[in-house]
This record gives sequence, structure tokens and C-alpha cells, in this order.
Amino acid sequence: MNDDLDRRALDLLARRNELSAAELAQALLRSPSSIRRRLARLARDGRVVSTREGRARRWHAVVATTADPTKAADAATTCGAWTARRELQVSPEELADLVRGGALVELVTRDGVRYDRAQVARLRGRLMRAKTVKLRRGRAQ
Repeated sequence: MNDDLDRRALDLLARRNELSAAELAQALLRSPSSIRRRLARLARDGRVVSTREGRARRWHAVVATTADPTKAADAATTCGAWTARRELQVSPEELADLVRGGALVELVTRDGVRYDRAQVARLRGRLMRAKTVKLRRGRAQ
């Protein structure tokens, strides 16, 4: 973290669950544009994530993560469990097994668990290749 203002912003986001940049700026007595720049930097550092509600963007502190905290966790680069399961074509139990096995990293935020989209896409390719090999072996026998 760069300074005390980042620490105060993260603490406020963690305590209030979610805030817009304008609400955060008002609470910290700063301009909304300066807070947006800080939030963008904190998102790149993997410290906060955002979600869209219409035209508004709501920000959430990343509470815990099994991933490297320096990795970005922006909402544009993450997806929820339902999307991850659909993309990977797995059940909730199989998704949990992938996380336990270390094949997929969970990013835990106040509003739920998120998964890195790029990691899901790579894992999907690997799982699809494994299923194809399994099908080919089944036909050969």
C-alpha cells in the first residue's frame, strides 16, 4: 500500500461491504476523481474489486485470497462460481475439488467468491482436451 489514505479506504470498504467512489470520496474528504484513480491502482494490485450496477460501479475490498495478492482481481477479469461452472462444465462439487487441488484459485470478496477468467479459460482448454482423449480411448476399445 502506498500510504495511509489507501489503508483508510480499504478499511472503510471492508467495514461497509461496498461503496461507490463518490461515497468513499465523501467519507475520506477527497475528490471523487482522486479516489477513482486510487481505486483503479488498488484494483490492479488485487486489493479491491468492483461490480457494475447499471451505470454505477460499486467497490469491495478483497477480504482474503489464496492467490498472490499482487495479482489483479478486477471484476472485468473475474467471474462468479456459476459462470466458472458453466464454462468448465462441472458440478459445484467438481469445482470445489479443482480449488482444493490447486487447479483453480478463489478470490474471496465481501460479496462472494470470484475466479480469474484467464485461469478458467486455460483450465477449460485442459479439461476439454482430457475429455477428448478419454472419448477417443473409449472408441478405440
